[in-house]
Amino acid sequence: LSHYSIGDKIAKILAESLIDLPGVQCVDLSDNGLTDLSIVPCVQAMSQIPNLFEINLGSNTIGFAASKAISEYLSMENCPLQRLLLTNANIDDYECEQFMIQLKGNHALTEIDLSSNLIGSAEQLNVVRPDLITGGEAIADVIRSNSKLKILKLGWNMIRLHSAVDLASALEHNKYLVYLDLSCN
Repeated sequence: LSHYSIGDKIAKILAESLIDLPGVQCVDLSDNGLTDLSIVPCVQAMSQIPNLFEINLGSNTIGFAASKAISEYLSMENCPLQRLLLTNANIDDYECEQFMIQLKGNHALTEIDLSSNLIGSAEQLNVVRPDLITGGEAIADVIRSNSKLKILKLGWNMIRLHSAVDLASALEHNKYLVYLDLSCN
């Protein structure tokens, strides 16, 4: 376990305990220096809590494995989660796309905060790889198809160019979003 941080070690112990706490409604693990090593087991444990309506994993490092775990959780038919807070979590276009795909079928989530991440950092690659789906484009697809999402916070990312145009045009198809933060992109 030497490659685990103290936060990772504690979070892994917490993950083992979460399963025994079915009454928990909100889990806030923000700002603990967590990585995929601990976020994955925590998300897997949280997915077994029947009345969990909020998860805050902000100010940790969400990598590909953690985004996959979040994606799997969001795709569960009975996913009760209403708020997902991932502010300043090192989420780039690829990780964002991974769990945004699952949001299309999720009808419980009403708020997602992806502020201060790296969404849009791969935008320039769209010029040479037009088949690349950026985080902004993946979010636009969710806005077009997810009628339950009411609050979307995307401030302080790098959404621009084609992704920004796609995102703006997607708003035309969504009549349920009541709060959208695109500041400082």
